[in-house]
Amino acid sequence: MHEIHRQEYLQIIGIETYIPRWRIPFAAESQLCDRSFEWSQEKDEIQIVDPVQIDPNHQQDKVQPAIELHQVLNSVVEKLPVKNNPSRIGDILQQFEDKKLLQIHPFSLSVWKPASGFLIVAARNVNAMPTELLLNNFLRFYLQQNQLILKEEVLRWPAIENNKITLTEKDASAELQTWLSVQHEFQSIKTLWFFGDVYRYFVSEISGSNQDSLIESCAITLDQNDSAQTITAKIFPDLSQILLQPQLKEKLLSLV
Repeated sequence: MHEIHRQEYLQIIGIETYIPRWRIPFAAESQLCDRSFEWSQEKDEIQIVDPVQIDPNHQQDKVQPAIELHQVLNSVVEKLPVKNNPSRIGDILQQFEDKKLLQIHPFSLSVWKPASGFLIVAARNVNAMPTELLLNNFLRFYLQQNQLILKEEVLRWPAIENNKITLTEKDASAELQTWLSVQHEFQSIKTLWFFGDVYRYFVSEISGSNQDSLIESCAITLDQNDSAQTITAKIFPDLSQILLQPQLKEKLLSLV
């Protein structure tokens, strides 16, 4: 900020003496500027008395070469008294950029428990497609049961909506992994299936896949009473995708 403008602001907010904590690197030297201001109530504006003439040649001597903004900010951060190692400005900006890229909106998942210790999680069907009927037929073949009644449970995230905070995929993963740990604590999960890409909320890496890569597998580590327990889950294609590609159903039945 130019010294004349700074003095005007300080005068308006009633600060008589201003001493900066440090000088920003590469900034021009401050010049002594003794000015007086009068406030005009009629025109509601600042009247400047005895303006100071600034030598244009002197200003030209103070012109500094163009400096990248991040260089100035990094220099300022290094001067801040912090207990831990200060983060570089580039790292801080990258964190904000990552958070912006991973921002997601609230969503719902479908959960089924067809048998004891058997948990299925899939994206909620919003297109009125007969995905639950497809899953029922699929499970009847897998469990060798002629009659099977599925009861869908809806898992909404976040559990408590707050429009004032930014929701990210990392937040969703933390909450849903906690939910899975609670489910495992209530009843030990022996078989876990994911349909579609919902697995990404529960695991960060896929450990392996079966033939044709139609069914992939992943290991999920859960914290249970100060101990870690690992569950091996299977990842199937999305139920809607199987409906649109009937040939996948026959291949999947041969793999399970």
